[in-house]
Amino acid sequence: GRICHALAVDPGSMLAEDAVEADARRSVARFRRDEALDALAPEDQRLLYVAAEVGRVGGHLRRLLGRPPSLIDRAREVKAITGGHAGREGYALGRDARLRWAPGEAPVPSMHGLLESWSVHIASVQLASPQIEAASLFEEGAVPVIVLNRAHPRCRLPLARRALLAHELCHLLHDGGTRELLTVVSRDVSDDPIEARANGFAPSFLAPQPWVRPRSSDVYDLVVEVASRWGLSYEGGVYHAKNLGLVDRDVAKVLLSRPVNIDASPFEQMPTRLVAADGLSPAPLVDGLVSDLAIEAQAADLISRGRLAEILELA
Repeated sequence: GRICHALAVDPGSMLAEDAVEADARRSVARFRRDEALDALAPEDQRLLYVAAEVGRVGGHLRRLLGRPPSLIDRAREVKAITGGHAGREGYALGRDARLRWAPGEAPVPSMHGLLESWSVHIASVQLASPQIEAASLFEEGAVPVIVLNRAHPRCRLPLARRALLAHELCHLLHDGGTRELLTVVSRDVSDDPIEARANGFAPSFLAPQPWVRPRSSDVYDLVVEVASRWGLSYEGGVYHAKNLGLVDRDVAKVLLSRPVNIDASPFEQMPTRLVAADGLSPAPLVDGLVSDLAIEAQAADLISRGRLAEILELA
């Protein structure tokens, strides 16, 4: 794994029995926009390259275990931004995705858990590029991958991380030049309409308008109620209430000057991970759904212990 990492060689091909074939999609050419590459340190480019391989290995393990494809494979529909209101389009997409794919008029207890139940691998790693919040990778046949930058403050706060995962879901479902391939990098400051659309998608997926019916008449209490009920940060609750027409713009500005901490404890409980029988520890990029799949496959004698070690050490 370390040799592959240093040389930017395809680690997944080292695990496969088949002859290696050149494929431009498996290089950094898979990035959707040049500016995404420009925002990344070279070591982060290499890390995301390996993250794509983790997704491919996860897809192979999923098939070995007889598991169904990710829901993203069925739900993914690349959509162009059609007007000048990307955020508004994101709101519509988020609402529609929630009502179709996660129905039930109740808060999502955990975006992390929901995405894993859809066979999305979520890795938390330290990136060298401090402005990068996350990256999403999709490739047909692979497990979709979301990489969170644990060096970024939003990835360390449960409610902010929850919103960020919903933001990345928009990228997985709707972004990319083709249906078959996507790598998109999310930065904390961006005027890209794609990011604006995902910013609108996230709160609308977490708290779709048809289900948001606050009882409070006081605007401050209303925002706290919406945020607490649906698992939004206070700031996220203010913006969502404004965008839903529950408070006006001037009131929202005042509310943003009166921040309060929203109790995050009902949300985003981290899943319990499987542990390899001999105590092998997965690298951060593999730790999660893919490490669980690998441990299950080895326990079922579908892969060897040596292959398990190779997978867990991908970095």
